[in-house]
Amino acid sequence: MRIQLPVNGQSQHSDNVREQWRNSACGPTTAAVMLDYLLPDEKTKSIKKHQSAL
Repeated sequence: MRIQLPVNGQSQHSDNVREQWRNSACGPTTAAVMLDYLLPDEKTKSIKKHQSAL
């Protein structure tokens, strides 16, 4: 059985990911998508904001 979750997917090559981070942004991008799905009431942040803490 396959279940597809209703998420707003992102790519590490999206325009909202800083160009210098794109080669290593797959993990943080995936984490951002998962957090947006799991915590829908939280204010949506861009991938740039998720990574700026690193």
